[in-house]
Amino acid sequence: MKQDNLEPTYPEKSFSEVNSLLKSIPILEFDNRAALKAGDIQAELMNIGRPVNLLDALIAGVVITNNEVFLTRNIDHFGRIKGLKCISWNPGDYGR
Repeated sequence: MKQDNLEPTYPEKSFSEVNSLLKSIPILEFDNRAALKAGDIQAELMNIGRPVNLLDALIAGVVITNNEVFLTRNIDHFGRIKGLKCISWNPGDYGR
């Protein structure tokens, strides 16, 4: 029978596993460079009549200024941001 209860059976173990995972992942900072880049992104897209949500511009600013790649399920949306390297998260799109 399928278990629909999503609560962990052992919350302490789950909490510990999540903390371990988070400690192993580098966290990118939102700094002045990222903020300025986000402003440039938003201004450029607004000037061509294709703005993105402000949070999307902020995320893109962080990714671009850290020279990272952005993993997304919405390649078409984020792909219009110049300088943002994207990889698709959709099944069958790997490497797009």
